[in-house]
Amino acid sequence: MAPSLIADYKKVLSDFPDHDKREKIRVGYTVGSDFSVLRLTEWALTGSSYPYCLTVSVVGAPDNEWLQEIAIEMDASDNDEEEIIGYIRALVGAEPEDDDGIQIARFVYRDFLFRSQQGHHSGVQIKGAFVDPSKEKKGLARLVYGFLLNWHEHIISDDHQTVYGAKIWAVGMLKVGRVQVYDNIKSDFVDVLTEGGIGINGFKPWDAMMLKEAQLKHWNPMAISIDPSSQILAIISASDRHQYNGVTVFNRVVRRRLRVTR
Repeated sequence: MAPSLIADYKKVLSDFPDHDKREKIRVGYTVGSDFSVLRLTEWALTGSSYPYCLTVSVVGAPDNEWLQEIAIEMDASDNDEEEIIGYIRALVGAEPEDDDGIQIARFVYRDFLFRSQQGHHSGVQIKGAFVDPSKEKKGLARLVYGFLLNWHEHIISDDHQTVYGAKIWAVGMLKVGRVQVYDNIKSDFVDVLTEGGIGINGFKPWDAMMLKEAQLKHWNPMAISIDPSSQILAIISASDRHQYNGVTVFNRVVRRRLRVTR
């Protein structure tokens, strides 16, 4: 269950995942890199391949350019993120109960229980993601993973990743906080990720055995393991993030469905 690089992504999330029932768990807001105010809604799913889905929408979309200008002005005047979010939401007024039809991204994940020398830990493992192509280069996935640390103690990488997905961890998540490399067989952290897709002690978390050489061009010059990495995961913890982002406005406690990893 490792960050093995794959050529294509088979999980279709351009639409909300199939399910029998969904329940809203949490709602939060954060400010994107383009100064759009983003609404993040976490859903618990029943009768679905994925226990949880997080949806992202833009407050005031599709005509939110004027709101972005206000947010930029507020930021320049040293207003903090919470103040910007509160003011923009007040200007927009009542928002829809859900964000169906206006979602720009979806992330699915499951509960994940793992062990280390420090004891037992619980977090969520990312199992799939869809980001509107116009938003991909704006670091939206990185922003969302960082925000999820408000709600979950640990965020764990997917079992298999496209080069784009792997770069979120190898490059983007280093800006969010310390990313540890975890060996699921040894049940312990074995290194800390640094620039170049490699650990500070030289550990290489990603293999490319499912890719052709030509497909690696978007990953180069970052490190690749010549050995299978089927037991390796990347993990970022709330205690290791560089800064907090976003605010939570709704939080319904639900019983966690913890699953042992092996």
